[in-house]
Amino acid sequence: MTPYSRYVIKTIDQDAFQAERCAVQEPVDWLRPEIQLAAFEHRAGRLVADLAIAALPLQDGSIVWSDLNLECWRLCHAHSQYVIARSAIEGVASARSQGLAKETILVLKRLSDLFALHTIQTSLGDYLEDYYVSPSQCQSLRLQIKKLQESLADDAVGLMDAFDFDDHYLNSALGSFDGNAYQHLWDSVQKEEINQTEVVDGYKEYIAPILNQHGPAKL
Repeated sequence: MTPYSRYVIKTIDQDAFQAERCAVQEPVDWLRPEIQLAAFEHRAGRLVADLAIAALPLQDGSIVWSDLNLECWRLCHAHSQYVIARSAIEGVASARSQGLAKETILVLKRLSDLFALHTIQTSLGDYLEDYYVSPSQCQSLRLQIKKLQESLADDAVGLMDAFDFDDHYLNSALGSFDGNAYQHLWDSVQKEEINQTEVVDGYKEYIAPILNQHGPAKL
């Protein structure tokens, strides 16, 4: 066991993690950056504590680090999500301090909130495992996510266009720059090899008898 691992095991306060609870009272509280970060921090910290306990048998050699790959992966995943969420929140704060338009900041804030709350929702099991969030808080979380999705609906196209991907890079009939999706989709279908003949080979021999076994098809 490394010196760092020993230090973590000695300093982790398992009881403190068990006592922590989410501070959300109303659905709108989920939009508070400090509450979002507290949730990410709690999850990552508790997984560190869980890993420290799981690593105790390393001292007598009954297990090796590779036996803890799953626990390490969960911890790395949780920490990475915390770092991304914190960076998004700091990015919004930086945009506000730089004097960007209020409308732009509002959209960025909603986008940051949606990422944070959706990420928390996808890992609710970790938060429910030690009762950090309650069932009612889970319901308010889903309600707030739905509201954020509705509020961002009108900005979805603009947010995608902001990446400025060209048609060659996208290589998609549905994502063409001019927005003429249906025509491009039709043109793309016509180029498929299977559509180069009016009726594909084997249709009359195999498919038509199945379709007409109960009489001529009505469509």
